[in-house]
Amino acid sequence: MIDEEIRLLALIKRTLEELTSSAISSLKEKPSFSVIRTTSYLLHHQSCCMGELARGLSITYPSATNMVDVLVEKGWAVRIKSSFDGRSVEIHLTRTGRNVVQDLEKERLKKLNDLISRMDREEREFFVRGIRSFIRAARLDEETDDPVSFFREKGL
Repeated sequence: MIDEEIRLLALIKRTLEELTSSAISSLKEKPSFSVIRTTSYLLHHQSCCMGELARGLSITYPSATNMVDVLVEKGWAVRIKSSFDGRSVEIHLTRTGRNVVQDLEKERLKKLNDLISRMDREEREFFVRGIRSFIRAARLDEETDDPVSFFREKGL
């Protein structure tokens, strides 16, 4: 039975990736998934240092630095010297960067809402219950029972 759950999770992942890809294609800019994931993380964490960003996205410090370089080049983020530690910089999204992420999230939520609205009420209730149960079982976030907030904070 576990094989079926794993197969279904892979299908859900692929469906969400396709939904995100479709939402990205509706934007003027066509950012990569990595760029979207990074900007989403920064949006939900206001500002953070490079190490926090790398840990939060489970990527290496050099990868985080490269990703921030891309965002700065696009004008979507800025580096600001930390007021607490002059050796450190904080990464902040610019208004343009926030707008891109917010536009994408609006489009992605619209598409997800359209998809979920095809399910009847009982199916939606089972779906939500299953997601909540999965998250509790994985103990992904003991602070929240809200899957949307959890995944947004992770930049997913």
